Amino acid sequence: MIMKIMINKIIIALILVVMVSGSVFAYKITEKELREVANHMNTTMPRAFPNGVFLDSVTYVGSFTLVYNYRYSQHSKNSIGDTSVIKKPMRNASCTNPVLRQFFDQGVIVESHLYDKDYVFVDKVKITKYDC
Repeated sequence: MIMKIMINKIIIALILVVMVSGSVFAYKITEKELREVANHMNTTMPRAFPNGVFLDSVTYVGSFTLVYNYRYSQHSKNSIGDTSVIKKPMRNASCTNPVLRQFFDQGVIVESHLYDKDYVFVDKVKITKYDC
């Protein structure tokens, strides 16, 4: 219960940072906070998206990198085809998300790993502040 309260406070703090970005002070997120954010996000996983895509988990892997693990629940690797068509929309969606944008501005890297229905790796999209 205490951990949940602490995580909620961190999330509120992150939202406040986004809201007051450009103010007098600058907040720098820590690796510990990124790990806690990922752990908190996983309490609501999996998340379903259109066309049978699921966000199964978010992992903090160190070096200020968050990994979002997506799964095509209805397709095998061979039937997915070219994933380049989804990379630009994923980058645009990530770069226009205010919370993620704040992360990017602080040097956080976000990788989206794509898996097929059998959890076979398909592709990844890596987004940094230089992509936004």
